[in-house]
Amino acid sequence: MERYGGESIAPVVSARIRRSNDPGAQLLRHSPDGVLCRTDERVVLWDAKAAKAIERDAYESYLKYHAIGHRVVLFFKRLKSVPLANQQLLWQDIQELQFIDSYARLSRYDPARRWPIDEDGWVAPRQNPDFRPTEDYSGTPFRYIDFSKLVIWSRQQPFTVNGERWALLGSPLSE
Repeated sequence: MERYGGESIAPVVSARIRRSNDPGAQLLRHSPDGVLCRTDERVVLWDAKAAKAIERDAYESYLKYHAIGHRVVLFFKRLKSVPLANQQLLWQDIQELQFIDSYARLSRYDPARRWPIDEDGWVAPRQNPDFRPTEDYSGTPFRYIDFSKLVIWSRQQPFTVNGERWALLGSPLSE
């Protein structure tokens, strides 16, 4: 297993392309975090997520990898207020990822404080005329992940999909 994603780009380059819509910048920013290579030479691209949502640009980039024949798997840590060592690792193939309905998810907020939702159901903060990007929050469209549809990965067993066995032990994901 090797890491090679956007986090591996030189910091000066990463800072310059952070908000760029250039196709090359998008490719670099949303490259999967790493590659799993099996002994039979089959490859899986993987990305680790630490949020309840996924940016539209990242999701669409991963779908493009899938469309040209790559397997792309996303890993998530269950976000709960428990020690990191006790958190569950969840995963899903990109084409199987499911979202929570954006209207339902935002309905719990005061209407005056809700972000707009675009025609495809993505939360779109930049469509709000009062939105101002910050260092930590660009306002790119995003969707909330339906964590109930993710698969639990057990550290005691190999990661198995459709009868295939993938050894992730010893990787950054198994910590």
